[in-house]
Amino acid sequence: MSQVASFVKKIENNHLEMIIDTYLDYAYLEMEYGQESNARMELAKLLAVLDNHEYRDPYTYGTIFSSLARVSLMEENIENGMKQYEKAVNYFRESLTETHPVLLSTIYELSDIYIKIEDYQSALKLHKQLMEAYQMNNNKRLEARELLKIGEIHFYIDLKEARKIITDAIKLMAKLPEENPLDMSKAVLMLAEIDENMGNFPRAINYYKQALNELLKIYEESHFMIVYIYSKIGTISIRTFKLDQAKEYLERGLPLSNAFPKNSHAISIRIRKNIL
Repeated sequence: MSQVASFVKKIENNHLEMIIDTYLDYAYLEMEYGQESNARMELAKLLAVLDNHEYRDPYTYGTIFSSLARVSLMEENIENGMKQYEKAVNYFRESLTETHPVLLSTIYELSDIYIKIEDYQSALKLHKQLMEAYQMNNNKRLEARELLKIGEIHFYIDLKEARKIITDAIKLMAKLPEENPLDMSKAVLMLAEIDENMGNFPRAINYYKQALNELLKIYEESHFMIVYIYSKIGTISIRTFKLDQAKEYLERGLPLSNAFPKNSHAISIRIRKNIL
């Protein structure tokens, strides 16, 4: 008989919450040590205990199924992880508001799985529901972030629609009393990537430059994203035969890329072959 099972026998029914915490603690400990099968067993035992006591707290069940989902993903069983996260979301929705951090985190985990298996419509449905919840709360900043996420998902469906949605998100962010440079730079970077993928190189360069200006408000010049944008502007400039501009941005990024060997190698090859 396991330690948890022995402990349960000593605890009276009115201490059920302590039993729940104990099982969950054991399961989390097993997960930390990479013992996924043991973690799943503890969670299954907890479900049996709750059924025996006719315990129906939806938050507890949401916590258990989100933990089971994590175990499944650790075992690379995406289908089970998806089904368990779906159950967790349904249980959490019975006891939490749509924008509660716990439910929000679970929704994003489930959305990531949908995107990974290319079920984009299910992912969109989740984020549209969140956006509607933020609209009802009149939270424009988080509404804009969800709109941005919806645009990001459209990268996989329709680039033109993605551009339209992200542009709408930027307009919404521009109306906020205090603009968030990180949100704005992410949105502009997404527009840059869309135009790059669609072959609109001059416009892509302009967006990368806008994103660069926003990111320099947040990060030191040595930050990976700054180096990344220097490389992007430089390499796209080569494709548009703007060699002076290409040289300028690649040479800015090259000395900063020492901390990122792969990028440093890629940048140095492009400079040697195409500019110097």
